[in-house]
Amino acid sequence: MSYAFDQLTLHQFRGIQELELSGLGRFNLLVGKNNSGKTSVLEALALYCSPLDLATWVAAARRREPPPHSRIHPARQLRWLFPQRPDLVRDTPYAGDIRLSASGAFEIREVRAHLDEIRAIVVRPDEELQGYVTTGDLAPGSRLEVHVRMESATSPGQTRELVHPFTIMESGETRVPTIEGAPEAKGRVIAPYAHWVISLEGLFSEAVRQGYRDAAVELMRSLGIRVEHAEVFSDAGVPVLYLRDSRAGFLPISSFGDGVRRALLLALSIPLAAKGVLLIDELETAIHVSMLGKVFNWVLKACHEHDVQIVATTHSLEAIDAILGADTTPREDVIAFRMERANGRLGVKRFGEETLKHLRNEMGLDVR
Repeated sequence: MSYAFDQLTLHQFRGIQELELSGLGRFNLLVGKNNSGKTSVLEALALYCSPLDLATWVAAARRREPPPHSRIHPARQLRWLFPQRPDLVRDTPYAGDIRLSASGAFEIREVRAHLDEIRAIVVRPDEELQGYVTTGDLAPGSRLEVHVRMESATSPGQTRELVHPFTIMESGETRVPTIEGAPEAKGRVIAPYAHWVISLEGLFSEAVRQGYRDAAVELMRSLGIRVEHAEVFSDAGVPVLYLRDSRAGFLPISSFGDGVRRALLLALSIPLAAKGVLLIDELETAIHVSMLGKVFNWVLKACHEHDVQIVATTHSLEAIDAILGADTTPREDVIAFRMERANGRLGVKRFGEETLKHLRNEMGLDVR
């Protein structure tokens, strides 16, 4: 079976060079020590899913320090997605390249991007002159050019290339030209803090519009939570998600703990990523160990139902064991990739599901 991504290579991305993940499956776990590049792989995949959307690049650059905590403008933050060198001076305009390639059902075969940090004269509208004037100030910004090579789904081997430039400035107008027919895979990213940053009300409303109203309720019930119904009501003009408890009636989502918010986020995100990819950073976040098995049992079934491929990072042996325990089918659904640095280079080792279960269940080895 071909997934959106069967193989991914990070030729140049952040601090990673020539890292290849081959044999991706339905549920892919990225394990390894801190700073081993796991989150970078998720960021690279997020960009690959929608490389001709400037918002995707900005989101990737800001994801590790999202608003309101980020103090760096996106025009400057883009730089840190690109490879750095010891001889680069922070205040000197940067120039660099990213290159990614992949195979699978998604039509894009290669993404290349070149970034130039620039300085431009600020131009502002002037009402008295009914035109524009220059302030004489130099504003920093970035010029990003993205090259995408695609393979025809109907004629294998036949490729075409799209090139798209973006300019983003710290002051003045940001130029975001549009492009017709831009390739895009359904890709959603769940960061460790996402259940507090992403609007569950907005996500639920989107799920309702697409016919997935019951997804959240089904997962809650599988966890033993007495939820009969979910609805968004207006409280003083502000939309608030309510869950109807069979005994207590409608309760706002704020009445529930982190684990319920996180589970809801997963429940709503999977159907909305149908036939695409769901990227989860720190899979086990906010979910109690005792609930991991039930959550992952539902997640695996939902992934098959909606044809979603998951790539997730984890530091938790309990999460790995829970996922392996949840998958009782003969299919090889769960794959682990252990990332580790040796002699200054980053390498990866693949564990198939059978090997993974043997290492954990029979030998009790720590595969992280």
